[in-house]
Amino acid sequence: METVATEPGTCLRRLPDDLVADEILTRLPARSLARFASVCGAWRAAISGDPSSFLRRRRKKEHSSSFLLLLYALVEDAERRLAFSNHVPFYRLRWPDDGGDGAPQLVHVSVFGDGGEEPTLSLPRTCDGLVLLPNGDDVHVINPATGDVLTLPQSSRVAAAADHSTGLGLATRTNTYKDARYIHLSTAAAAAAAEDDGAAVMEVFTIGHGDAAAWRETTTPPPPSYPVCHVRTATHSRGNLFWKLQLRRSPAAAAAGSFLLLRFNLAHETFTVVHHPRPPSHLPSADQNGEPPPPPPPLLSELDGELCLGLLVSGRQELWQYSNNGGGGGGEDAWQWEQRFSIAVSGPDAMYLPLGVLRRHDRLLLQKGVHLYHHDSGGGEESVREVARMDEFEFEWSFPGEPYAFMVIPYTESLVRVTAARPINKTAAATAMAGETAATMMATPERPKRARRANSRYIGDMWDV
Repeated sequence: METVATEPGTCLRRLPDDLVADEILTRLPARSLARFASVCGAWRAAISGDPSSFLRRRRKKEHSSSFLLLLYALVEDAERRLAFSNHVPFYRLRWPDDGGDGAPQLVHVSVFGDGGEEPTLSLPRTCDGLVLLPNGDDVHVINPATGDVLTLPQSSRVAAAADHSTGLGLATRTNTYKDARYIHLSTAAAAAAAEDDGAAVMEVFTIGHGDAAAWRETTTPPPPSYPVCHVRTATHSRGNLFWKLQLRRSPAAAAAGSFLLLRFNLAHETFTVVHHPRPPSHLPSADQNGEPPPPPPPLLSELDGELCLGLLVSGRQELWQYSNNGGGGGGEDAWQWEQRFSIAVSGPDAMYLPLGVLRRHDRLLLQKGVHLYHHDSGGGEESVREVARMDEFEFEWSFPGEPYAFMVIPYTESLVRVTAARPINKTAAATAMAGETAATMMATPERPKRARRANSRYIGDMWDV
């Protein structure tokens, strides 16, 4: 410990910078860290020099796993028809590893349009604490920890497109965040551009370029024989985005019998078709008409930062992870499927969405509708047990409508700024103001209002279509 002289006859003992960084700064919330980075050069270097490494050290000191819960509510319009509220609150859920439920903490509120734009149920995704929230043709990138909100500009391609789907990820080679949008051109748009019907383009938007940022098309277009499922957002893993293929619209994939995903490398902006983790000999055999029965649709998600695929095989839900053994790019031989878990289920409608591996146990947190479950690896046939119902949580709730749909995604706080000095447009400004409103509500000492019991009817399988 260093002694620092101040005024004559006095002195202060100064803590070493590494001790301050590892034992004090890593315990502070992200909003405080954003301010403390301006205190001195040593603190700025510790916090902002390598924010990803700093936040990883910070997470090691936590004793619970962290998730974001996005709550969609139903409201009645003037004609008493049900619609989704244009207020979408974000709650942070710290989940203790030994069970029980964490109290949801309001951290952000997104407001769509000027009160008239209705949110869709596009599945949000996270990448290093940034949240991708598509809403129709609009794409929002949000940092709930700092209240930073970016609404990406519109693209002329999207207006003429039949289908499109977006994803957010980190290009590891340049350490920049990119939003990539797969656009399947409609017949009219393809003819006008002298392109084949069924052709697709990939647009990329690099975050952090301020007002100069714009959508641009990749030099290499996506392979036209492998159209992706446009109704869902891409999943990020180790510098790559993954989309499920529409096998019914892909003769090449159907003929191969083992193609499943389209992978887009964010650094090199190249495409690869990913094979099924089970070889064709292990897939369902042909029926009496000589045609194989349609397999249950796989569930695609992120589990511990890796791509995770859920397959129904002989009454069990197998969870496979696809990784390249730690590399950001890697050759094709480096990417491998590995089965991690096997869970007994009663049928395709009973499959679970894996949310995360809890820190101190080889235990999974699973979701099905409003229910949360624990699965203990090696716990036998009865290893899945319900631990909470999200419609019975205590929420800070002062928004229009009744809570209806609960979306849970992995979350870690981020210090990354996604906006320039001013918001991109009025939608982003409105959303940023809503974030400030959420922060004010969090500081209000009033007792949180309990959300009334949500409608128990769930909107099918909104996680996977």
